[in-house]
Amino acid sequence: MTTRLSLQTRDALFLPSVGNAYTDLVRDDCRAAALRHRFILSESDAENDTNRQVQQIQDALRAPLTTRPRALLVSPVEEATLRNVAREAARLGIAWVSLQRECPFLAELRREFPRVALFSVHPDQGQVGRIHAEQLRIVLPKGGEVGYIRGPLMMTSANQRAASFRSAIGGEPFHITSMSGDWSVEAGRQAAKDWLALAGRLKPDACAIVAQNDSMAQGARMAITEAEQGAGAGHGLSKIPILGCDGTPNFGHRLVAARTLTATVIIPCPARRAMDTFAAVLAGANPPATDMCFTVSSFPDLSVLTSAPSKWF
Repeated sequence: MTTRLSLQTRDALFLPSVGNAYTDLVRDDCRAAALRHRFILSESDAENDTNRQVQQIQDALRAPLTTRPRALLVSPVEEATLRNVAREAARLGIAWVSLQRECPFLAELRREFPRVALFSVHPDQGQVGRIHAEQLRIVLPKGGEVGYIRGPLMMTSANQRAASFRSAIGGEPFHITSMSGDWSVEAGRQAAKDWLALAGRLKPDACAIVAQNDSMAQGARMAITEAEQGAGAGHGLSKIPILGCDGTPNFGHRLVAARTLTATVIIPCPARRAMDTFAAVLAGANPPATDMCFTVSSFPDLSVLTSAPSKWF
């Protein structure tokens, strides 16, 4: 889908998939920013396929000069696979903006192409892990069994969140079982089912699930509900706290308000900041710092979660 406007500054947005609440928020904010800056914005959906995303970017780079984008805004399926196409974009003088993910190779490319805007706008992934650890201490003050549902094994953001979480929780009385999913509701549902099968007879008041995004957290709640129905009333599985991440207004925030999730981590959308920064570069500003990292926060706030636990789980 392409939004066409009167001016001829073209941007291309490459998304890992559509239908995910956070990715859809990124898309919608990019559209709004494009309208505000009067850019032409094209959009591509990789359907969570790394090779497909690389091919889509290559196609954009090979477009005739009159239709070639001046900036590529990329939310990676897998960061490491994009090094070569990012370098080709830089060689052509095309800006590269990594959305949501830190791309270490951009610093190297900036040294080679100092006049090209090559930068990432992403959340503090380590802070996500630390907030999850704090939330977990509140919902399981005496420790217990924890199902940890992380993103894909090759994804930098998932690895950073997991490493920070384990570091923050290290030495405390938690038994953590890690599972990997593709960020989808169904992946979270299957991971939680596997965890329940591995864990055997659980004590619901000594268990929790932590998921690296709200979609997988919602899937985990579905699996818990199904297990409760299969086990019969009285098992208390529905009381197991579930922590998510992303906290978009129309999804994660709503799931917490409805008590489907116990808490989430709010990840501000990077799209507006990314588009505004690129617009400033077009207007004559120097390229920004390679790495633009922003903070995240707990919902509900940790102090609220601590002072009124019965309201949230």
